Amino acid sequence: MVASKTLSFLLLLLAMALPVSAAVSVSVDRDPVGLEESFRITFEADTTQAQDPDFGPLEQDFDVLGTERSSNIQIQNGHYSATTRWTLELMARRTGTLTIPALRFGAQRSPAHTITVRQDRPSRQAGSGADIVLEVEASPRKPYVQQEVLYTVRLYRAVTTYNATLTDPQVTVAQAVIQRLGEDAHFETRRDGRHYRVVERRYAVFPQASGELTIEPVVFEGRVG
Repeated sequence: MVASKTLSFLLLLLAMALPVSAAVSVSVDRDPVGLEESFRITFEADTTQAQDPDFGPLEQDFDVLGTERSSNIQIQNGHYSATTRWTLELMARRTGTLTIPALRFGAQRSPAHTITVRQDRPSRQAGSGADIVLEVEASPRKPYVQQEVLYTVRLYRAVTTYNATLTDPQVTVAQAVIQRLGEDAHFETRRDGRHYRVVERRYAVFPQASGELTIEPVVFEGRVG
């Protein structure tokens, strides 16, 4: 019995001494996305020693618009952690459920990941070629009382702006409760032959009474450079 315990203890020490393989995770900032909309994909390894991968396989279904790499080391309460992150901005070349293939990061390999690409949303100002376009979308349009309504605001800018502000949607307190959801999403898109940088902001609206609900217009203000 003593020998068995000693052997188990030695095996445990040996397992602790073996190097632990770094894991590579994959995440996207938006899903689904439009065909003419960019999105960001992030590969993260739990080490600063991971090798840069060959992103060539992505070009089968995606245009690579930009690539960034960053490393981070933290020591907190005696605990050491290190990560390397690759962030790419991609734009799909076709619609459907597309697969982001597994990529090799040195001795490690990222898991495959799927993303849904759909036809672009119809522009409410299609053909206008406006420098700045502000759109809102609500779903569902006929909710029940206290049912969550997803209210999305999208600001399209084909020009550089300064001192920009975007108001929040407003309603009478007795009519509904509005909560902002998460952080703004930033991406690129092409519309009517023009290139736009887009800010997408989402809210949850909870109607508190039956009848027609009016949400006050969202207002963008800024100086064009």
